Parts: sequence; C-alpha cells; structure tokens
Amino acid sequence: MKIILLIILAITITTLSINAEPLYGQAKLDSLLAELPKAKGDTNEVNLLNSISFSYYSTNPDKGIEYGKKGLMFSKSLNWKLGEAKANNSIGASYYSKSDYPKALEYYGKALKINEEIGNRDGIAFNLVNMGSVYKIQSNYPKALEFYGKALKIDEELGNKSGVARNLVNMGAIYQEQSDYPKALEYFQKSLNITEELGNKKGIAINLGNM
Repeated sequence: MKIILLIILAITITTLSINAEPLYGQAKLDSLLAELPKAKGDTNEVNLLNSISFSYYSTNPDKGIEYGKKGLMFSKSLNWKLGEAKANNSIGASYYSKSDYPKALEYYGKALKINEEIGNRDGIAFNLVNMGSVYKIQSNYPKALEFYGKALKIDEELGNKSGVARNLVNMGAIYQEQSDYPKALEYFQKSLNITEELGNKKGIAINLGNM
C-alpha cells in the first residue's frame, strides 16, 4: 500500500511541475544561483528567485522558504500578481515538505486567491491540486476529493488532458484509501485511457501499477 501511494504522489508532483518552476538538479540549481547576482531587479529576477525556491523544496525546504519569501517581497514591490502567486506556491511546497500542513495550506490558499483575482485558471487548478494533496496526506478524504474535483472540472474545461489524468489518478487514490476498490479502478482506468491517448508511457505504467 505504501509503495502504491508513493507512486501516486510521484505522478502528482511531476505533473504539477509543468505549471510551476521545475525541480532542478544540483548543476542547474548552481547555475541559477550564479545568475542571481546578475539580476536586474525586474520580473525576471522574481522568476529566478521563485525557481530557486521551488528547486529547494524537497532537498532543503528552509532554503526554499527563504528564497520564496524574497521572491514574494520583490513581487509585491513590483505589484506583479502572477509572480506573487508563484512565490506563495513555492513557499507552500516547502512547508509541505516540512510536514507543516497548516502553513502549506495557508500559502497555497494565498496563491489560489491571487490566481482567482487575475483569472489564471491554470494556476487555480494547480493550487487546488496542491491543497487537495495536503488534505489527502491529512486523511481528510472528503476535502481532498472536493479540491481534486474542482481542479478536474477546470482542466476539463481548459482541455488540459494531462491535468485531467492527474486529477483522476489522485481521486482514484482517495477511493483506494477508503477501500472503495470499484471506484478506484474506475478512476485509474479513466486516467489510463488518457495517458494512452497522450502516449505518456510513465503515466501508463503508473496507472497499470496502481490497478
């Protein structure tokens, strides 16, 4: 059971990273850090700070929070809402990694509110999934299903098939945790159909493994 859940978490993180700064290796992180002193005090610097923050979240979350808060302050000084939303998300990811779930929800919620204000529907779906993942790890399955379901609806409306597949596998995991195996299989199968359509071999393997 633990192995399956870790696999499910892995596909969630991998898919979500499409909508945020990617998780870099050490060589790329070193390159980003080397670029920081050359930054010119514009939105590109905010993106750089947020990229550094997100790349740290799983290996050194305290550093992730540090750089995320720098990005957040800088975004506010530029009145750049999108950068502010991304910074809040990166900070939330680091708190999630530290198992500080109330703080993770706080910052994911701030990112969600900003994305709603600016009409960034991709960002809204992304934040909803992150919040659903927090509720999942807290075993608050009704809330997790609620947030994954909201994200699923948005991704369907946007035609984001990768996002739809991601939400379906996450919802299947919730039903599995609740021992509703027919429902879990139904959602894994739906996700499998989409990953096969997209030619996503990793997603196919994950869904088959879950099933």
